Amino acid sequence: MALTGSPTSSQPYNVDASSNDVAATLAYTVDGSTNSAGCAVDATTGAVTFTGTGAGTCTIDVNSGVDTTNGYAAAPQAQQVLTVAPVGLGTAGAYAVLGTTVTNGGATVLNGYLGSSSPIAGPELPTVNGQTHVGDSSDVQAQTDLGLAYDAARGLTHTATFSGDQNGLTLLPGVYYAGAAIAVTGTMTLNGGGDPNAVFVFQVEAALNTGASSAIVLTNGAKASNVFWQVLGAANTGAGSSFAGTIMASGAITLGAGASVYGRALSLAAITLAANTVTVP
Repeated sequence: MALTGSPTSSQPYNVDASSNDVAATLAYTVDGSTNSAGCAVDATTGAVTFTGTGAGTCTIDVNSGVDTTNGYAAAPQAQQVLTVAPVGLGTAGAYAVLGTTVTNGGATVLNGYLGSSSPIAGPELPTVNGQTHVGDSSDVQAQTDLGLAYDAARGLTHTATFSGDQNGLTLLPGVYYAGAAIAVTGTMTLNGGGDPNAVFVFQVEAALNTGASSAIVLTNGAKASNVFWQVLGAANTGAGSSFAGTIMASGAITLGAGASVYGRALSLAAITLAANTVTVP
């Protein structure tokens, strides 16, 4: 099934493991035929509209290239993706971990700078493959730049909303907004759509929590250097989990035992580490 054209707004569409949910307020061209009950396609414009009663969505399978309702079989086309610039981190971009306080337990390895406004606490110091700045001018500048980056990310106009548990979901590039807490209990996939410059920005107006052994998987050109998580509350990664992207949290960041981050853990508050590996992309 071929998708052509673009939505009536700049909002990209979200792809999960088997289907693509297109909001009824958007218009897509879908082979010029009725897709499913409650969804109609204008024979002239090819615009998909929701025709049922109440609220609803039109569901289209784009991953396999087969419309399971009508049996269309064709190579899926590239999805509509909004171009978003990466969030500028300034000097904070060099830091694997940056917080007002940093507490470490276990054999943590940081591949990037470490910054803290106060002395590093905990039974042992992390191994830092980079510079360490504690309460000096470099740390102060990095904290300032983090605040600016956080505000810039939060101020972006979102192109889609997301909510709840992201386990099993695949998202395309864009700016995603959540008004409540977000969880990742299993695998969340970020699909770059074949664009090595694809950018993902997640605006979470509450807490971010990932489960034990959960994973953020990058595919089809997506890069950790272009994934940004702006979190209003606390951010917690589960034990043994694998996280991708830069966390910018106004609340505390806690990395579970043995968790890895391919990105950065940057907090305007406290950070707690536990035998983690954090690598700046």
